[in-house]
Amino acid sequence: MTLVLRNIDLTIPNVSFADPKPSGHGGQTIFVNYKDDEGHMHKACQIQTPWLFNPFGLNTSPIQEGEKPKYYVELSFGNAPTAYVEEFHGKMKRLDDHVAQSAIDNQLEWLGKSDIDAEYREEFLRENYKAIVRPYRNKQKEATGEFPDTIRFKVPHYINKDEETGEESESFGDLEVYDADQNPIPIRCIEDLKNALGRGNRVRTIVQCHSVWQSGDDFGVSWRVKRLQMVGKESEMGTECAFLGGSEEGEGGNSDEESFE
Repeated sequence: MTLVLRNIDLTIPNVSFADPKPSGHGGQTIFVNYKDDEGHMHKACQIQTPWLFNPFGLNTSPIQEGEKPKYYVELSFGNAPTAYVEEFHGKMKRLDDHVAQSAIDNQLEWLGKSDIDAEYREEFLRENYKAIVRPYRNKQKEATGEFPDTIRFKVPHYINKDEETGEESESFGDLEVYDADQNPIPIRCIEDLKNALGRGNRVRTIVQCHSVWQSGDDFGVSWRVKRLQMVGKESEMGTECAFLGGSEEGEGGNSDEESFE
């Protein structure tokens, strides 16, 4: 059975890391493991988020020449988050600290360095660690707190080419998408996903904390979306769908007010 963790289930010290393996781009991949309360080790850590704001819809990373587009959702913690969302925000910040400290402790194996001392640590992490919790930054790349923090997850998307006909088709791995009434939404192409996800609404996800990526001095956590559920601005929250239940999250709202530009 796949282990899925909520706020109340996630214990940050139980997150551990495998030995680095070479990646296909000259960097390294450090896979994430999780030890449950019974001492069983799980390869990868799957986390269910609270309902978060979806101000941007489906986003695309800048496309480099010769590369295929990469898609992600960037969700906001909101201007007035509930205690449940604040707890999730705090857990993700502590996971940031855990990953960063593990990189420093294993800097030779992870980063090929041996000179990141206590004096240089803060500057190095500020410049090179791509944090899970992303503060709003202005054009000068200064964190101003003007808008709420966000968190970004990669959405699986593949282009498949038929060897005989040369025709291309799209697929989304094991991604599952649901509406507010727990009905599965069929996703056949990227436009289907854009339309289903919408923007300016609330979304919750089950995401896999898959690995830590490293390229040069830069490193960060790789996330993969496994499930998405959306609720429109004026809709009632659906029932628990394929997500974990629990009273801690309330009725699914995560903020008393919304303000996005």
